[in-house]
Amino acid sequence: MLPLSPKPPALTSRLAKGGAPVLVIAGQKGQLYRIEQSTDLNEWKVFRLVEGLAKPVEVSVPAAPAGGTRFYRTVTP
Repeated sequence: MLPLSPKPPALTSRLAKGGAPVLVIAGQKGQLYRIEQSTDLNEWKVFRLVEGLAKPVEVSVPAAPAGGTRFYRTVTP
């Protein structure tokens, strides 16, 4: 029997109490996901590695600087 391929992660966001941004990653239990960030959608840098759980994983992220924007994505390594 062939191993199952990784389930693509679903990335959403919400605001925690006080307005701090939180990423919510729903994926496959035990699968490693890489969260990347960018300010221009061209250059991406690794922000954090997260292991999928049976329930969505929440990750706090810093607010973008005034007048700035940050983009996030998840990928499987």
